[in-house]
This record gives sequence, structure tokens and C-alpha cells, in this order.
Amino acid sequence: MTKIIAMLAICFSLFGCANSTGLKPKLSKTGFDDATVVSVPPHGMGCKSYPCIMLGAQWQSNVQGIVYLDFKTMYEFTNMYSARLNIDGDIVELIDISNVTNHDVDTLNNRYSLHTFAIKEEKFEKILSAKKVWVQIKTDGGNVEDYIVDGENDTKAIHALKRFKRMKESNS
Repeated sequence: MTKIIAMLAICFSLFGCANSTGLKPKLSKTGFDDATVVSVPPHGMGCKSYPCIMLGAQWQSNVQGIVYLDFKTMYEFTNMYSARLNIDGDIVELIDISNVTNHDVDTLNNRYSLHTFAIKEEKFEKILSAKKVWVQIKTDGGNVEDYIVDGENDTKAIHALKRFKRMKESNS
């Protein structure tokens, strides 16, 4: 019973009614070269397909012109092979930086998969002002598609990316 209550609390915190709420970006420094790192954990997208996709981001001051996008699927292990965005009709292939999808189990024993892709910073900026942004991820189960923003329909993910951008700009 405790696990169910905890799982519901997490779901409401990540997927609750107010899309503009969510986790704050984090600011850190690397020990290796003291580079500034801004990151925001994955937040829910439109959840129009299964598995549901979440999106987070990371920026590092020592890697110019690139933003890393973290795609996370919940409740099952899903290998992700490639990803692309449709930003107001402009199709953008994301750069696969690892060729590996990480699989793990969270503290509530839920399976999830995480894969990081890179996008050029100028394309990332277009996401934040676009009227329509859809993601297509090639998985071992076929293509999974979902929206970050679609007209009047926004998501926790787009608001998390906007918070991320504000922190990134104030620390660039």
C-alpha cells in the first residue's frame, strides 16, 4: 500500500494538472576541469503513446554549441536507436552520442530506460519558441512519437526546458 501511495505522489508531481510546475534545474561544477553544468531531469511530455516519453536537458560550459537531451521511458525497458524532432515543420536529426540506452529500476521498483542525444544550440532555442514540436524515437518496438508542444497543448517538458534555458543563460 505504501508503494502505491508513493507511486501516485511521484506521478502527480511529474504529470500533475499544472504543466508549468516541475523540478528546478540544477547547477554544478565538474571536478575534472571546473566546467559549469546546468541540468534538468526528465519531465513528462504529451504521453500520447506507450511507452510514455519524458524529456530532460543538460548543458556544459566546456562543450560549445551543444545541448544534451535526455529521453526517458517509464515502466519498461526500451532500447532507443535514433531520435528526431519536428520543430514547426523543420525535421532535425538528433546526434546519438553513446549508441547505448541505459536501463535501470527506480526506488519504487519501476523499470525505465534513458538515452541521451545531442542537438545544436540554435536548434534547441527554436524548440522553446515553436508552436509545434513532436519527437519521434526509433525503438526496438518501432517508432514512438509524442509532442513537447502542439499549439495550445503544452507539457511539463517544455516548461522544464524553459526553466533550464533561464538558468543556462544566467550561468553562461
